[in-house]
Order: sequence, then structure tokens, then C-alpha cells
Amino acid sequence: GVAAATGSPQAAAEPQRNVESVEGESAGEELITAYKAKKKIHRDYESTSGIGAVVKLGSIGSKVFGSGVILILTGIILIVYTLLCIALPVYTLYGIYGSKGDPDARALALKKVLRLNWLPVILFVLAGIISFVGAGYGFNAENYFTSLGSSYSVAVFASSLSWGVFVSMAAFVLLAAKGIEI
Repeated sequence: GVAAATGSPQAAAEPQRNVESVEGESAGEELITAYKAKKKIHRDYESTSGIGAVVKLGSIGSKVFGSGVILILTGIILIVYTLLCIALPVYTLYGIYGSKGDPDARALALKKVLRLNWLPVILFVLAGIISFVGAGYGFNAENYFTSLGSSYSVAVFASSLSWGVFVSMAAFVLLAAKGIEI
């Protein structure tokens, strides 16, 4: 082969290698590159609804109820609000269709039922006022929920609300205002 044609004994012992030159580099130089591996971190954040929070009370409740008086009060108020979102519409329907007597007696009974719809409105406003006080968390909230910051405040309260809260609030105000008209 080709190695024998050069005449050197060392060249005859090595087989011929196909060495290609890289752009701007000669065939006899080495090309060294570096690769830096980065660790990928993937976090799965939880999101839950109001009723889902009541169902997950065991896991979420231990974090919230271990974080101070302000968060405990807010948690209790919002649990009661969520339960009222279920109970008051059913009770209102019962007041509309289940009351007996003449039309005036039925209207007065319905008026009493509709007045109860102010209770969730008052609870929501109370929770908003309490959130102005603010509090620190007893756990690292940023690891669990995206809407929570490093401490509890009115901004966290407002950003944690969903459309369901606003729709239910509008329905409660509408029913309570209707109770004033009767």
C-alpha cells in the first residue's frame, strides 16, 4: 500500500487513516469541544376547585391550618362559603317550589329564604378584609401552588379566585336583591 511507498518503517506498521480536515483546521490537529449538561427541573403545580379543596381538606388543610390565624380564618370562611354555594341554591329552590299556603304567605317565606343569600356575600367581603392583614405561610407555598407568593396578602387572595367565585357571588347578590323586592 501507500505506507510502503513512504519508505519509513514506522509508517509501514500503521494502517492508513482517513483524516478529514474541518473548516479552518488542518488534518493533523485535534478538535476539542465541550458539552455542558444541565439538569432539567419539571414542577407539576396543583390546581383545585372549591369543592376539590373541601375533598382534599386532609392534605391541603394541614398546610393552611398550620400557617397562622389569618390563614385559618380565611380557610374556614372559604370552606363555609363553598358549602353555602351548594346548600343555598337547594334551599332557595325549596323555598320557591316547596312552600305552602296562600300567595302572600309563600312570598313572605321566600323572602326569608332569599335574605340568607346575603350571608355568602358578607363572608366573601370578610375574607377580603382579612386578607389585607396578610400573613406568612407555615410551608413553602410556591412549591405547591402557582398563584401563591412568598406570603399571604390581598394580591394572593384576589389572584386565587376563579370565575366560579364571581359567578356564584353574582347569583347570591341577585337572589338577595330579589328578596328585598318581595
